[in-house]
Amino acid sequence: YLVLEGGEDAPKTVRFEGATVKYLNPDERSTASLIRNALLKKVPKEGEISSSPGVFISRMSFDDVIDKLAKLGNFVYLKEDGVDCRDFEFPENPIFVLGDNQDLTEAEEKKLLEQNPSTINVGPYSLHADHCMILVQNELDRRQAAGENNAL
Repeated sequence: YLVLEGGEDAPKTVRFEGATVKYLNPDERSTASLIRNALLKKVPKEGEISSSPGVFISRMSFDDVIDKLAKLGNFVYLKEDGVDCRDFEFPENPIFVLGDNQDLTEAEEKKLLEQNPSTINVGPYSLHADHCMILVQNELDRRQAAGENNAL
């Protein structure tokens, strides 16, 4: 989920469905193109529409997304003051939440904290959000390969 809450036409949420997504190549241009195409669609007030195979756009707010995902797993909040991910036991069905270069707003963080998420970091330095997810996925992959803490 990519939640966009700025601008006069907000909120908008772009959702990628891994099992059905097409045209997503391992480069920033294809990802940006899929997001741009989704944002160009006329979005209904209720429900979601598909902008391309496996990419959907809706009017869900951050709070709506948190409420929806709360039923599906356990939240893990990536934040600089969290526990090092290498020392963390990942829950079953982890749902990772992270902000951009400005972090979550106070209201967004309050909403997330209502779900009692675990809070982790990926190291001693600030990184781009996409790099953080790569490091988390790498940690999960290493553990799965070693037969430990299968959070997948």
